Amino acid sequence: MNFSVRMGEPAEAADVLRVKNASWQEAYRGVVPDDFLDGLTVTPGAVAHWQGMMADPACGVVVGEAAGRSSGSARTARRGTGSPAGRCTRSTR
Repeated sequence: MNFSVRMGEPAEAADVLRVKNASWQEAYRGVVPDDFLDGLTVTPGAVAHWQGMMADPACGVVVGEAAGRSSGSARTARRGTGSPAGRCTRSTR
């Protein structure tokens, strides 16, 4: 199986959010209340937020792909850009 890592594009924000939600539901089941995990959805507001973050030169999202499919992600912030605190790390449901 091939695995690659690359910078994500704003157009794939919804897919990144689906993978994030699924990973939270698997990793935190039994730790975080089920109703919270079961309520994780990909909303238009969350997609817009992540698209903006992914388009922001001070921020970014690294996407991991396995077998040509998104399999994980990590948010980034470039050092020394003077970005407001939290702009690149603020989370949305």
